[in-house]
Amino acid sequence: MLLRWLISTIGLAALKGEVSAMASRAAQRSFLHVIAFLLFLLAFGFGLAAFTVWLSGVVGVIWSCAIVAGVFAVIGIGIQIGLAMTKRRQQNQPSLAGLAAPAAAGVAAQSGGFLGSLAIVAIVGWLLGRQILRK
Repeated sequence: MLLRWLISTIGLAALKGEVSAMASRAAQRSFLHVIAFLLFLLAFGFGLAAFTVWLSGVVGVIWSCAIVAGVFAVIGIGIQIGLAMTKRRQQNQPSLAGLAAPAAAGVAAQSGGFLGSLAIVAIVGWLLGRQILRK
């Protein structure tokens, strides 16, 4: 009986260590993905700046900034139209009476989705910063 308990305890400790190592590796991979995303975002920003500087030599500073702003505005309007069309399609679909309450709860949850996401990003950033400063 004691041997069985000892084997299960050792197995549980090994499992706990393996889960901890997996979580640590996942956290490191996630951190590296975030760093890679930020580097791609920086590269996009510098590429956009280089394009704007080149365009300013062709059409002038004011017009180059206006063209870049216009392109982003058109992209944003296209995304908004796409979202509105998707929302309209979802509203036109008939819903069952039993599913009406969860659907209303989903709409209420979506209205605070941005602030909730912002809070989660802030907390994760704070936790990652704390971990980095500890080492």
